[in-house]
Amino acid sequence: MPRKGSSSVVAIGNMVDRLSGKRILFAHQSVGADIVRGLVDLRENRPGTPFRVVESRIPDALSEPGFCHCRIGRNTDPASKVSEFERLMEAGFGQITDVAFMKFCYVDMATGVDIGDVFRLYRETLTRLKKKFPGVIFLHVTVPVVRESGTARAILRKLAGRSDRRKEENAATGRFNELMNTEYGGSRALFDLASIESGIIPGELDVPAAPRRLAGPLLASYTNDGFHLNAKGRKIVADALLSTLSRFAG
Repeated sequence: MPRKGSSSVVAIGNMVDRLSGKRILFAHQSVGADIVRGLVDLRENRPGTPFRVVESRIPDALSEPGFCHCRIGRNTDPASKVSEFERLMEAGFGQITDVAFMKFCYVDMATGVDIGDVFRLYRETLTRLKKKFPGVIFLHVTVPVVRESGTARAILRKLAGRSDRRKEENAATGRFNELMNTEYGGSRALFDLASIESGIIPGELDVPAAPRRLAGPLLASYTNDGFHLNAKGRKIVADALLSTLSRFAG
């Protein structure tokens, strides 16, 4: 009789095996670093798994299969992240990667930017990259959410005439993520990070006929500071990302 939890270990192992011969690029900022740490934790739970994780901005880092990641752009400046991702692809990653994707940060949509303009820039850039590098699978990622204030604190802030900044950030993020879902959700080339962070079971996102639930705020149990992923959150998100990557790249 299998030990408790052994089936999930086998499932993760199978996913990693399917990705072991692939070259993957992930461009991100701090929450992305949390996700990468989660991937490393999952890999270390299965010693001997041929799944190389490396941080580099140099295409030679993927001269052999592996998961390459790096930070791009500046937080609160989403356009800088899009343009740097394009530069990385044109600098050599476009010729060598099997899968490439980038993500924005929770602060990028709540700084007075025109969300429609940011989305159009992203869509136009990715459309251009797909045409230029037809052999690359481009995955799309929704923007992460943050934990909101509890009900009592939210009421006190409202009575004091103060805005709930975290709620406003999630509202702005939600508007951008709706555009991402409308554009890419039907293609199933979307990793819905926001929904997973808000507690929606990843499997629900893979059922085409199921009504899509809207993402809520980041679950308290997935974070220690309200913004970044803790050990539990990292594991949940990394597991879901592996599943998505193996479905497209495997």
